[in-house]
Amino acid sequence: MRIRLTDSQMEHAHNVAKSRRKNPHTKTRKFAKNRSDWDIDFLGAKAEVAVCLPFGQEVEMGGDPKSSNNYDLGVDVILNGVPVQIKATEHKNGRLIFKKDYQFNAECYILAHVDEDIVKIQGWISQKKLEKKIELHESGSLKDTWVLENRHLFSIYHLIDAFREKRKKEGVK
Repeated sequence: MRIRLTDSQMEHAHNVAKSRRKNPHTKTRKFAKNRSDWDIDFLGAKAEVAVCLPFGQEVEMGGDPKSSNNYDLGVDVILNGVPVQIKATEHKNGRLIFKKDYQFNAECYILAHVDEDIVKIQGWISQKKLEKKIELHESGSLKDTWVLENRHLFSIYHLIDAFREKRKKEGVK
């Protein structure tokens, strides 16, 4: 699924990223040698805003550990009652990548490729299936990281349909 963010959605992503900079969990991170933490936060916020759109939801501001949006605690958003971690990448054939000591607190993981205002949702995987497929890299540039190749991801349309069915059964439109 390919989504072009509007100017107002880009502004919302900017504000989400800005509000997250106030979170104590974001103060000491270093993700990429050639990117600032701000760039990484903005990239992630754009992915989160885009992923929430087909589910009719909006990304919360903040990142308060007591809120439903436990940013940097393994959950980015709650979609239809399901804790979701959204990973953003600038690589067209990106992978889900996690630090070795990452806490897998979400029930669903979504990967999105971000190129400026265009977000392509590459797919999703449940935590149960992730645990079976993910591999720990013990050498090379990804040493001590968990990696899931994107060929293991399911179409986002399957997740959208499953959530629609769930809402139908619950009597919610």
